[in-house]
Amino acid sequence: MKIQLKKTVSQATTLVEFIASNSDISKSGIKKALNFGGGWLKPRGKGTLQRCRRATKELQPGDEVEFYYDDRLYKDTPSAPIPIQVTRHWGVWYKPANVVSQGTPYGDLGSMEYQVKQLSGLSQVFLIHRLDREAAGLMIFAYHKEAAAKLSELWRETRVEKIYQAEVHGQPDDNGRIDIPLDDKAALTTFSVAQRLSDTALVRIHLQTGRFHQIRRHFSLLGHPLVGDPQYSSVSDGRPMQLVAAELRFTCPFNKKEHHAVLPPELRLF
Repeated sequence: MKIQLKKTVSQATTLVEFIASNSDISKSGIKKALNFGGGWLKPRGKGTLQRCRRATKELQPGDEVEFYYDDRLYKDTPSAPIPIQVTRHWGVWYKPANVVSQGTPYGDLGSMEYQVKQLSGLSQVFLIHRLDREAAGLMIFAYHKEAAAKLSELWRETRVEKIYQAEVHGQPDDNGRIDIPLDDKAALTTFSVAQRLSDTALVRIHLQTGRFHQIRRHFSLLGHPLVGDPQYSSVSDGRPMQLVAAELRFTCPFNKKEHHAVLPPELRLF
């Protein structure tokens, strides 16, 4: 069941009681959703909405409440991120497949952003870039606002080398350049074949621009969609999507040294 609730409080109550009186969800289900991050509150209708996980939060007339519930989200325990390279300014972490980069209105408990914050013991971390939910691999998080600004500038100015590994259907050329525009914007992906299998190939990919689903869309347009891609491939063999962000190389804006973060062999495709 999936619902969205948006209402203004008319009399003093608690968050769980208010939601229960305006929905058919049990209080235990509401508490689970609130803990997951599906509750939002704007006191007196002023300011911005903020997540509220506390079921016993006291509400007053004029408070605005939004509640997002999707019971499909609460069934599986999300895989935990793994720290790969950490400094006091930022950290490179491994994102498992099927973990979202950032929370949604329905919750953030399983997201990389929330989990990295919990595992690092910090009160706040800053998301610099994203990976598709189905993809696995390296993500960098800033640990304070200055680092967020400086790292975001590196990504914006494409001063980060991003190398991916993928398994694609068919047999593409040994080396290739895909410069098909995406969403009316220039897009460039270069690749080389690392290994040929019977009906597929393992490829090493340099992502030169950062368009939406760029690797997945480019290889689909080339006629070699990614194995397991649920959106851009019509071929299915039951395997999850074979795409991993394997390497990040950039100059740290603080110590000016080059950092090369690489996934350990057991987390790579090849």
